[in-house]
Amino acid sequence: MPIVDIDGIRTRVGVQSVPTGTSKYHYSGKCAFYEVFVTTDGTNAVTINIFDSLTATGKMIGNPNMVIAGAENNWTYKTVLPRLCWNGIYIQVSVAGGGTCRVSVEYDPGGVEA
Repeated sequence: MPIVDIDGIRTRVGVQSVPTGTSKYHYSGKCAFYEVFVTTDGTNAVTINIFDSLTATGKMIGNPNMVIAGAENNWTYKTVLPRLCWNGIYIQVSVAGGGTCRVSVEYDPGGVEA
C-alpha cells in the first residue's frame, strides 16, 4: 500500500481497487476518511454509497446514491474535513450496463488528529 506524505502532518493511504463493478470494504477499523476517486469506463454510469462500516449498512458518508455519468470518466467526492470512521470504510458500487470502474480511497488508518 503506498503511503504519501501530503502536508507534512498527516499521511494518507490510498487503496486502489482493480477494475470492478462490485462493492467492497477498503479498510477495517478506526480511520479518517478523506476522499474517494472514481474512474468510469467512459460509457456506463456508476452509483456509489460510502459507509462507516464493513458492509452496506450503518452510518453513511456523503449523499445516498451518488451517480457519476459514464462519460464523465473521473469523479471525486471529498469531505471538507477528514471524517472519523469508527468501523472502517465500505464503498458500495453499482455500474450500469455491466461495465467496470476503478475506485481509489484516501484515508488515514491512524484516525483524525487533534
